[in-house]
Amino acid sequence: MDTAVHQLVSLWDEIGIAGEQRVARYGVVLQHVRGLMEDMVQEETALRDRLVASIDKLHREVTQLCTEMNLPQYEVQLQCTHSAVSNCLHFTDELLEFSCCKF
Repeated sequence: MDTAVHQLVSLWDEIGIAGEQRVARYGVVLQHVRGLMEDMVQEETALRDRLVASIDKLHREVTQLCTEMNLPQYEVQLQCTHSAVSNCLHFTDELLEFSCCKF
């Protein structure tokens, strides 16, 4: 980002943009960056929400499979990241599905 700002400053120097015009252009740059950051926060929040919903669904499936197979309930490690929990649940779900179909 620093490189882009330096390039803009060089371009503005070359073009002859100074004073209030330069301040106004800096404002526009900041508005664009804020907009991009806000969009990215919304996208990442939506990603987290989808991941949490997937984890909840997988946990219910694993719980149901453990009950059907008379196995102890799978304990989710709460200190793990959402991605790690999701991966563990996917693996456990697939393993239980495979075991259930084998017998």
